[in-house]
Amino acid sequence: MGPCRSPTRPVVFNTLYLVAAETAPKGAETGAIASLQNTNRLGIALGTGLGGASVAVAHYAGAPVAAGLAGAFALATAGPLVSVLLAGRLYARDVLQR
Repeated sequence: MGPCRSPTRPVVFNTLYLVAAETAPKGAETGAIASLQNTNRLGIALGTGLGGASVAVAHYAGAPVAAGLAGAFALATAGPLVSVLLAGRLYARDVLQR
């Protein structure tokens, strides 16, 4: 395990796939998991691109690299916060009472 890796990440990451499969309509489990995988990949690509753009903009503006990194970290913090706020719009459903 690397120094920056959380020991709980594999548990949470795999649990998301189980929840997606459990809450999907019968027969659509594979589509739900594929959608989750595509969303994960899109988040990785967008996060990498926006973080790199933040550093590049700081560099070309003559600002220190630390300013670009601060922007990248601000974006990395804002993304999950916005996701948590939007997740409140999801409906509650008891999946154990099927």
